[in-house]
Amino acid sequence: LGPSNVRAAVSLASLNFHSRSRRSLCTTLNPSALTTLTTTMVGKTKVLCALYPDPVSGFPPNYARDSLPTLETYPDGTTLPSPGGIDFTPGALLGSLSGELGLRAFLEAQGHTLVVTTDKDGPGCEFERHLPDAEYVISQPFFPAYMTAERMAMAPKLRACITAGIGSDHVDLQAAMDRNVDVCEVTWCNSISVAEHVVMSILALVRNFVPAHEHAVGGGWNIADVVQRSYDLEGMHVGTVAAGRIGRAVLERLKPFGVHLHYFDHHALPADVEAALGAKRWDSWTEMAAHCDVITLNCPLHPATEHMVNSSTIGCFKRGAFLVNTARGMCASAESMSIMGMPSFRDTYALTHSSIPHSTSRTVLTVPSGKLCDRDVIVNALRTGQLGGYAGDVWFPQPPGPNHPWRSMPHNAMTPHISGTSLSAQTRYAAGVREILECYLEGKPIREEYQIVTKGALAGAGAHAYTAGNVTKGHDSAA
Repeated sequence: LGPSNVRAAVSLASLNFHSRSRRSLCTTLNPSALTTLTTTMVGKTKVLCALYPDPVSGFPPNYARDSLPTLETYPDGTTLPSPGGIDFTPGALLGSLSGELGLRAFLEAQGHTLVVTTDKDGPGCEFERHLPDAEYVISQPFFPAYMTAERMAMAPKLRACITAGIGSDHVDLQAAMDRNVDVCEVTWCNSISVAEHVVMSILALVRNFVPAHEHAVGGGWNIADVVQRSYDLEGMHVGTVAAGRIGRAVLERLKPFGVHLHYFDHHALPADVEAALGAKRWDSWTEMAAHCDVITLNCPLHPATEHMVNSSTIGCFKRGAFLVNTARGMCASAESMSIMGMPSFRDTYALTHSSIPHSTSRTVLTVPSGKLCDRDVIVNALRTGQLGGYAGDVWFPQPPGPNHPWRSMPHNAMTPHISGTSLSAQTRYAAGVREILECYLEGKPIREEYQIVTKGALAGAGAHAYTAGNVTKGHDSAA
């Protein structure tokens, strides 16, 4: 398939036999028992990839839809990924173990080695076993293999850490710069996917959708039980902390709901965009939070944003705030999680598989989560009513333990980290990862917008979104 066909949905018949046979095998096995897929040959270059597990029921034999809509460009005119070809069907499950991001046929045809594993946490895990001779490491924000300074020291041949998605805070960027290891991601690939999830989450909390659905499924019909926490979004003041690709997309999608829009960002939106949205820019995100009914945090995680929602700043929000977190959040410290005995992924997988008067307002706070929010502050705010609800898809660590308090805290609509890994998004980031690998293997430059760290310095998108430093601490708590 040529580059133009990467953006088109094609027949499932285009899946190669190797992939079909591998997926057929996986449907007959217990997915929890299958953790690693590797080539049998000794390749020229080793590519190590950590992906989330296959469905518990096995790899899907078919899908709910036969095709994907065709997109030619992203909203800013940037072209979609354009590798020399693809060996997968757009719309297929590519982000899990057996999906392999559609890379195996491409890499093995050139004599390279591909190792794909779900076993990524703790000393001696499969991921660490393959680091010593790995030249390229691929991971996902949804299921991160934390690339700390210690792990980089275990990988003397490492040339690049590639994020299959957006958000490279699972990589110690300072260590990457110090060791001259490149870091890159597939910019734009799932920005709209996440923006849609944010809007969905806001509506779910404001309208009290999740309890209403659970009430109906449980056989109930007491309307008052549900509507006592249900409001209209219309007329509320909505603010985003950061108005980059995702934050701006959220504002654009909320505009038709008849809300008042606000944003905090060090970079102002273009004047014509700001005017069209009717959005007000603020110099302080906490001052904006005190004014708004809805706050959405869409900033990346780096040392300047870590722990920004804490015991001091939570009081800046209106009483009854709904917090939706789809970026990056915060659990406890590494020390406290160690005391709590947080399990490894292997253990976790086995165990879980116009204005409203201030006094009556329900503030909606959307925060793409990771390490931006203090775990216990969120739990306490929900219990006391300072927050009226919390929805998000990002946890720390990922995956969280089965007893993580965000699973059971009141008025929550948490999901696994899924906002940026829809089947539509997977098609784009799989193609983007292949494009990046093609460039490295052929000695060609990586698109500037994909670059986070290049030749020992922040570059491209990284120079705009990140600061030097390390925010990967705490990954060992997942072990």
